[in-house]
Amino acid sequence: FQKAKFFNRTKHSSSNASAASASVGLGTNQNDGSRFLPRIELKGLVGVSSNAAEMSGSIAAATAKDYGDIQLRSRTPATTLFGGPVLCVACKGKKGGDGGAAYFYTRKKDDDNNPTAKAYGSAGPTLPYPDFVEWDEDGRLVAVVVQGLVAVYLSQEPEFTLLGNVALGSPLEGRDVKVTGVKFVHGVLFCTTATSVRCIFMGDYEQQGICCLDAFCLANAGGPSLPQESFSLTPSTCPLTLNHPVVLGYQSGSLLVSTATDLVAIPMDHPLLRIGALIAAGQHDGASKWMQSIPESSHEALASFLTRRGCPELAVELPGVSLESKIDLALRHAMTEYLADLVRVYGVGDLWEIDEATRHESSVGILGKEDDAAQSLVVCVGAYLLSQGKADLVQKMTQDLLSYHDALKNKSALVLASLLLALNAEGAKPLVQNAVHEEEDWLQTARESDEYPVVSMVRENIL
Repeated sequence: FQKAKFFNRTKHSSSNASAASASVGLGTNQNDGSRFLPRIELKGLVGVSSNAAEMSGSIAAATAKDYGDIQLRSRTPATTLFGGPVLCVACKGKKGGDGGAAYFYTRKKDDDNNPTAKAYGSAGPTLPYPDFVEWDEDGRLVAVVVQGLVAVYLSQEPEFTLLGNVALGSPLEGRDVKVTGVKFVHGVLFCTTATSVRCIFMGDYEQQGICCLDAFCLANAGGPSLPQESFSLTPSTCPLTLNHPVVLGYQSGSLLVSTATDLVAIPMDHPLLRIGALIAAGQHDGASKWMQSIPESSHEALASFLTRRGCPELAVELPGVSLESKIDLALRHAMTEYLADLVRVYGVGDLWEIDEATRHESSVGILGKEDDAAQSLVVCVGAYLLSQGKADLVQKMTQDLLSYHDALKNKSALVLASLLLALNAEGAKPLVQNAVHEEEDWLQTARESDEYPVVSMVRENIL
């Protein structure tokens, strides 16, 4: 045997099958004895009754049981085994060098109770030959390091989903950065080089799709020697001379690392680092307290950071976030009740001011200028609320728009009233009539300029 590695340490909790190990070797093909193929031999540790072990010192606490061989996806011999909840097998290329590939091997869904090697198969994509493979505490996230690139996958057996990747080197360094270690600490991934420590905050991986990762350099010898005069939301790098640091964990608000010479505590007192670490650990209340220490001028950027962490509900509570950003977050993250409260508190007048600030020249459509009605923020909010069953609130929005007796607002009111017809015809018909009433001065101007042909169509064919 060339290599041996424990895996499935978090998947088996029973006393009689507490761990499994895999060994690399060469197996003989039964059909052709002269041909040798690479194989992975799977063994399990089977526990022995504690009473029997106490009665005789010659009885071991556990014995090894052979579960058979795992057929490799690659035709080249395995050179490295990476342990964890799922076995990762890396194979060098036939010509050696930096080439090669790695594969995950996991138990098939229909063979959950079968411990033998036949129940295992390759899962996920083919990976480049990794330098490190590190799992988080829950066995759901796995970080694969290839040179200076860190890729994070979500393990949902038998599938692996790429969440995102981060290049640790600067634009000048590229992928020449040599990573010496990786470790998850309460949901935050820490990566070390020979002289630096970096942290990577995960995104919202519970949602399907690519999540956003944020990386910061905590300490290296090239950090700034003088503190910044003004507050910056981006944490500054702590200037420390580190000799092959190894991350140990948190200690009194700092990250404790072991170096070749001593123990070093890297301060994590910047509010953004504390907020990211607390959110990753599931302590949202603690993160909210640290958010109060960030000035309102940085709240828009902080809201983006919180949204990338999967916490839009924290982002919208920041007092420095604009109404437009709050509406955008509520629409993108289906925060229906919060959006309805915004409409009730601010009213369509404040929403229309956002439209006025962003209005620009565009093409003319059946409802007039596209930005006047079809792309109106008020219409977008109203249409979304209608889809969520908030017809009464949208009816109130339409009435408020009509009360302004303004041409542009009446166009948006007509769009909302037309949408209301499908849900509440009796309540919407008077609104449509008011929006296209013949006595309004703006209607005559619109007809003469031929910018609003839908008014005549509604008045003559529908009403």
